[in-house]
Amino acid sequence: MRAKSGLYLFYLDVVRPVLKSGRGLFGLVVVVAMVFMATAGPSVIPLDIEIKPSMRWCLPSLEHPLGCDYLGRDLLSMVVHGSREVFLVPFIATLVGVVGGMSVGLLAGYIGGRARRALTAVTDIWLTIPSFPVIFILAYVLPKSPLTIALLLALFSWPGLARALAAEVSSLKSRDFIEVCINLRLGKLHVLFREIGPHLVPFVAYNFAALFVANMTSLIGIVLLGVAPLNPTNWGYLLNQMIFTYRGLLIPSGSIIIFILVSVFVVIKLGVVFFAQALEEVFNPRLRAYE
Repeated sequence: MRAKSGLYLFYLDVVRPVLKSGRGLFGLVVVVAMVFMATAGPSVIPLDIEIKPSMRWCLPSLEHPLGCDYLGRDLLSMVVHGSREVFLVPFIATLVGVVGGMSVGLLAGYIGGRARRALTAVTDIWLTIPSFPVIFILAYVLPKSPLTIALLLALFSWPGLARALAAEVSSLKSRDFIEVCINLRLGKLHVLFREIGPHLVPFVAYNFAALFVANMTSLIGIVLLGVAPLNPTNWGYLLNQMIFTYRGLLIPSGSIIIFILVSVFVVIKLGVVFFAQALEEVFNPRLRAYE
């Protein structure tokens, strides 16, 4: 009975808010498809490496759902096999950036005083640095590897979150229930992680999704411009070859194939953002429009 009750509560508190929201359901489908594509996808859909000149820029069909690329290869297989790097590198960068941003934000917001002013000053200076040009230059100079790119992306993923969290923690710290915990001497770790932390989960979850999307865009951008490791199945590399090497935009069918590839990327971005918005409704029932 307890197990059934627990599953029902899980359905009411987690599953139902996502399924009741059109955006949330769309985001859930996209996120599940992303996970499947990056993990099991390469095993299900074999990589098409055969060059078929007669199939160059072939439009979508039953045999080739997304069409064919500039060498006549199946675009769906290229997208699936490139998804692992396109998803994993931004995920690692976002994870490192969020952990760093949370550490700095929680510390600055809770301690306050000179420590907060110093950390805030460092964060503000970091925010003024143009991230993409710096990442572009460093990616060109440093050893070219996916881990290097992930760390470079993480280097500029933390300051915005840290700045916002510091302000949020500082605001929560002045609430009555936090002051009671402090007066009861429950300990800083208890106050931070048991009292303040749960209030920050929706904000951190949404920012994780937003940073993931931004890092994925940056990764594809620097590969598109030719300064990151050139994996032939990376979506940025495919766009680079389609646009600059094979002049796909000058060919009607080529323009359609490029539009399809870009559309896949846009749908994934929208799905991740919509899923994050649905998670906000899970953590904050007041946002649920259907209740």
